Amino acid sequence: MKSLIQTEFLKFKRSRILYISIFGVLIISATVLLQGQHIFYGEKYADKSGWLITAALSLGSFYILPPLFALIGSYSISREYQDGTMKELAIIPVRGKELIVSKLIVSFTFCIFLTLLLFVLELFTEVILYTNKLTILEMIRYLKQYFLQGIALFFAITPLIAIVTIFRKGYWLSVIFAMIYSFAGVFTSQSQMFKSIYPISASFCFSGFYDVSGMQFMIACISLIISLLIAGIILRSARVYRME
Repeated sequence: MKSLIQTEFLKFKRSRILYISIFGVLIISATVLLQGQHIFYGEKYADKSGWLITAALSLGSFYILPPLFALIGSYSISREYQDGTMKELAIIPVRGKELIVSKLIVSFTFCIFLTLLLFVLELFTEVILYTNKLTILEMIRYLKQYFLQGIALFFAITPLIAIVTIFRKGYWLSVIFAMIYSFAGVFTSQSQMFKSIYPISASFCFSGFYDVSGMQFMIACISLIISLLIAGIILRSARVYRME
């Protein structure tokens, strides 16, 4: 498994998908920075301590990060068909299950990296460019939110990754599906009943971005776990890599 993970990391380093994803994170940061220039009662939004970090997590989670996560995950699994390397894999003594798990682990790692990259960019903007006074405890709290949000969003998006990889070479479809899937979270987040059930909005409950009750937090955790289980069932039943 370790060698499979190392190989997947090397593949991603040579892939343009990673650079496209980093560019997507830069777009989020730039968009939030522009939004922060709006003036309300004589004060810029960006001048309010923590506004940029909070706005970037919200904007990114609803519009940009889920499509990027879906693209990374589905491409990671589908690339063997795209690159025509399935014949070579067929003669290697490795189980398809292990191969998929290694790809998901690497995809998850890069998705967390992108989330934390967004945090670093916003923290830099807050502290350096706007000299907003964030305490160490506030920085740690925001870092925790971003980290947990990245985990939750990846869990929420895994069913899409699983569904799209059945098409093998249709990983760009994951971007479209994920955009629709994540945009729906904008509406479910406004409902006390559904915001902890729908996986995208449940990610905010899990990360602590929303103030929720203990029951809502538990429901959000269950929702995200179910999403991961559904993805596992789809991948197992579809047998994307018929190597067992």
